Amino acid sequence: MFEEQQYRLVIEKLEQLAKQLETKLHQARPAAQGALSNPFFPDFIKEAVIWLVQKIEELGSEILKKIREFFAGFYAPITLNEYALEWQKVQRITTGVAGQIADPALGVGLYWTGDAFRAYAEKTKPQSAAATRIGSIADKAASTLMGAANAGMLFYTALAAALAPFIAATVVAIAAAATGVGAPPGAAVFVTAAVAGCVAIGTATAMFIQNQKGHAATLSGQVSDLTAFTGKGGTWPKAVAEEWNDATVTDGDADWSVKPGQR
Repeated sequence: MFEEQQYRLVIEKLEQLAKQLETKLHQARPAAQGALSNPFFPDFIKEAVIWLVQKIEELGSEILKKIREFFAGFYAPITLNEYALEWQKVQRITTGVAGQIADPALGVGLYWTGDAFRAYAEKTKPQSAAATRIGSIADKAASTLMGAANAGMLFYTALAAALAPFIAATVVAIAAAATGVGAPPGAAVFVTAAVAGCVAIGTATAMFIQNQKGHAATLSGQVSDLTAFTGKGGTWPKAVAEEWNDATVTDGDADWSVKPGQR
């Protein structure tokens, strides 16, 4: 079951982490420049440290940019869940209709007999089967959309989980850059975390895409099955029998006849 409130908390946390990363990246260069103001550092050390800090900024900004590209899909799981709930309503309605017209729930046979009645009874069975099939499709659509919504929650939760340690590594790198000579090992920690974060994001993305493909294939198979729709070209079953439209009971050839004892 998709929990919208829980999902909104995940999104809120992810937005906070992205903002936090942006703030930390902006602090990197001032921290390094403050340390390098010491006259005891030779120029080649200063240049090397600034170069490392610049690369930290570039790599971090690129990762932040990619993560924020995913923000465009924030509300997709919520929308998917809303549609799933609508399909559940369709399922309940069509299942109810199928039950109402299914024999023997439809009590026509208690009162009528004759060829027209038999033709009518034959027509109601495929109607019930078609309504049942619609209910089945609606049920599968609802579960598919709900599954997609939950997959979206897992995806954004994975993004947040990947971003948190990357921010921690950024803090370490900035602290190291602030010492000047500590910039190289700090950069190494940052790059290691960046690689791990990219792998985690890539894995989460691949799993999400594969999950959605599976849901799409399942739903496509459901809507492609037209066996319950016996009308021409896989359309809704014919609902009328035009040749049995004589409802008179006194003309000697009654197609519809009241059963004895029911007059």
